[in-house]
Amino acid sequence: MIELDGRRLQRCEEGHLYMKEKLHFMEAYGCNLDALYDELTEWSSEEEIRIYNSEYMDERIKTVFLDAVNENKDLIIVLTNGTAMR
Repeated sequence: MIELDGRRLQRCEEGHLYMKEKLHFMEAYGCNLDALYDELTEWSSEEEIRIYNSEYMDERIKTVFLDAVNENKDLIIVLTNGTAMR
């Protein structure tokens, strides 16, 4: 399980650097929404990401997580409100 703080995802620019570190993305990670989607949908082993304080997240980042969870059956996203998505 990986934990993210939604307060660190309020701005895309800083959020991408934070996610790159916490989610262990490769150095070549593009730090944009398309690259985030690609990384999340390419995971091939089950992974749970818990995002606390998700109400503070940039809506564009939140949308990418929600779109990716619909595409990748191995990805589980748990938001602050306790809603698990698979």
